[in-house]
Amino acid sequence: MAARKIDGFWYIDFRFNRTRYRKKSPENSRRGAEAYEHTLVQTLLSGQSLNDTQAKQKERTFSEFTHEWFKIYVLTNNKLSEQQSKEAILRLHLTPYFGKMKLKEITSRAIEQFKRAQQADGFHPKTINNQIAVISKILHSAVEWGDLENIPVMKRLKVPTKKIRFLNEGEYKNILLDQGEPFWNRMVTVAIFTGMRMGELFGLQWEDIDFEQHLLHVRRSIVRGELTTPKNHQSRIIPIAKNLDDLLYRFRQKRGLVFDQANGQPITPRQAVCGLWRMCKRSGIEKIGWHVLRHTFASHLVMRGVPIRHVQQLLGHSSIVMTERYSHLAPGVLHDAVAVLELTNGNFGQYVGSKNPKVLLPI
Repeated sequence: MAARKIDGFWYIDFRFNRTRYRKKSPENSRRGAEAYEHTLVQTLLSGQSLNDTQAKQKERTFSEFTHEWFKIYVLTNNKLSEQQSKEAILRLHLTPYFGKMKLKEITSRAIEQFKRAQQADGFHPKTINNQIAVISKILHSAVEWGDLENIPVMKRLKVPTKKIRFLNEGEYKNILLDQGEPFWNRMVTVAIFTGMRMGELFGLQWEDIDFEQHLLHVRRSIVRGELTTPKNHQSRIIPIAKNLDDLLYRFRQKRGLVFDQANGQPITPRQAVCGLWRMCKRSGIEKIGWHVLRHTFASHLVMRGVPIRHVQQLLGHSSIVMTERYSHLAPGVLHDAVAVLELTNGNFGQYVGSKNPKVLLPI
């Protein structure tokens, strides 16, 4: 038995009863190929022909296919939080609606009907789009695995633009001055001055902080109690501002979590949210979530003229599109854009209304 990579793609290559089987893995990874090989070997051991199995697969129901898809694709490629999210979407929404349908019966019309039903049940467009994204991945895998001939057209719903909530200068100064609970004050300070996600704060260890170079390494995250990599599997480095560097240095330890419970265990989301809400109450601020502190970090960087690309790197966004939500806060961006049209010499007014206007733009 062997899984090998050829020209950038993973293949399985094994012999069974003196017959060689060499096939391209439907999931382009070593673990995906090994899982695929295991499935085929089990099929052969049961006395079935792979050709017969593939013919039967083409008539499989959505429920039958997704059961295998979850084991082969999701458990192999997705982090625990993503596995739990997809499992919930399948169990609560997709399987009850599409479960008994054949894969080929899931047409563009069927998906539009599903969207309409979800809207009628009061689901938000973004929630429905998340469900459509899972359907899309399932059907793409079905095509790659030979269970479906083509993928139906799927259109996402338009999602209303949501205003980004961030703390203004007065609000974040008030909350940073609150010393009612020093532990939460330190964690809020780190969040505002680094833009780290809540799970990344939970997973931050003292070994991740370089006090000599004044750098903080975001290497891990704790999501739903599971230690994992940061979102998008991307670690990053954040320079530490002097006031934050001084604060952390006073409480530094040789190892362990920077923010933990008295017994050394990671803090829970509920504890963190309640701690933040108590700080908001003492500071005269409406209740906010930890992600508002991340928005605060990004928004104030942009308002102070930091380029969007730099903000993207500090936040760990995989796409600049996510970071561009803050671009409207950049000072004078539109004025600077229009200013390139201004004449470097001469009076613009002399050209207005002229029958033979000269070139307005300097060359």
